[in-house]
Amino acid sequence: LKAMYASRLMQSIADQLEVIAMQKIKVEQALQEYIEATKDASALVKLKERKLAEYQQYSDSEDAKFLDELSVQARTRRELWNAKE
Repeated sequence: LKAMYASRLMQSIADQLEVIAMQKIKVEQALQEYIEATKDASALVKLKERKLAEYQQYSDSEDAKFLDELSVQARTRRELWNAKE
């Protein structure tokens, strides 16, 4: 009877050790997926920042062009107005 109990107990321990080993593998896989996702998220943040900087530079350039054009038009109107007088 003791031998049967000891045998079942040893089998139960072996089964639990196998479950633990499988769970460790799952944990390692999940950790690797997390690390990869973190890298991807970081890359996306950097891309977003770079695109925002590019857009800001483009927007500033367009604003400067617009203001230059307004200045040229105002000067042209003044010159035409002064020429009529």
